[in-house]
Amino acid sequence: MTPDYRIEANGKDITDTVKDRLISLAVLDEAGLRSDTLVLELDNRGNRVILPYAGARIEVWLGYAESGMASMGSFIADELRVEGPAETLTIVANAADMTESIKEIKERSWHGISLGDLVRTLAMEHGLSPQIHSSLDKIHLEHLDQNESDLHLLSRLAERYGAMTKAAAGRLLFLPKGKGATASGTAIPPVQLTAEDLTRWSMRQVARKVYRSTLAFWQDTERGAKGHALVGAGHPQRVLTVPAPTSEVAYTRALAAHRTAPQEETTLSLECSGRFDLMAGTPLDLREIGPGINGMWVLDQVTHTLNSSGYNIRARARPKAA
Repeated sequence: MTPDYRIEANGKDITDTVKDRLISLAVLDEAGLRSDTLVLELDNRGNRVILPYAGARIEVWLGYAESGMASMGSFIADELRVEGPAETLTIVANAADMTESIKEIKERSWHGISLGDLVRTLAMEHGLSPQIHSSLDKIHLEHLDQNESDLHLLSRLAERYGAMTKAAAGRLLFLPKGKGATASGTAIPPVQLTAEDLTRWSMRQVARKVYRSTLAFWQDTERGAKGHALVGAGHPQRVLTVPAPTSEVAYTRALAAHRTAPQEETTLSLECSGRFDLMAGTPLDLREIGPGINGMWVLDQVTHTLNSSGYNIRARARPKAA
């Protein structure tokens, strides 16, 4: 297979311009709100490269001449570096969907709103299409103070509710972490890989205390009623001692605490030949590799690299959530 690529700057194809000067092209795709990144390293001998200025929109496609290419995304150039004496030019660009407005600090409060409506409001403010999973959509937020950027607020809520949020391809995603599902709840088809497909792999496991259930209490002083909400089943059990005002709030707190409780941390690192169907959030079905590695995983970081060694991938995955 012959690696192939296309690069456009502000809508103009510049592939031929850089073809004999490209040293490396790397696209880092990450789950969550960390901006996806493009790094282009070019031979700038004679200082003759005329390339995108800071602020230019760069689009990249990767693949193979025999089977076609796929879009790696749209990026905004925000850093240029010139180095010598080897005369190299490096362009660093971040995902175009990560606008400056989403990083601006805001002071406001949210009252009696669902998590889904909050995400939809933020998406509309930044010109994005909201995509929120049904299991997260109806979570009730009694009161929420914001003295931070919308980016940080989304990250905070994602951490609280065991979710993954990402701005990509014109959409604002808010999905359960590690489940490999779309916003509608449809499972993303897994990519099957065996030992023959990989050039290297390693698994790391760190044991931590795992809570099998979380218990939260509630007390309605006006009605003189009280009770509890339970998420999960079995022991060890995590107990939230501060009572919530209603059963709904207690359940929301228990759900959030259970999803973010310390878990056994297992990560898988792998390397393989380049393939554009491997992106952050893609489920993997690993077979014929070995105990502890065979099974279902979800990619949370993928780096696509094209250089003199060809088109290759380095990736990190975590066990697929039940």
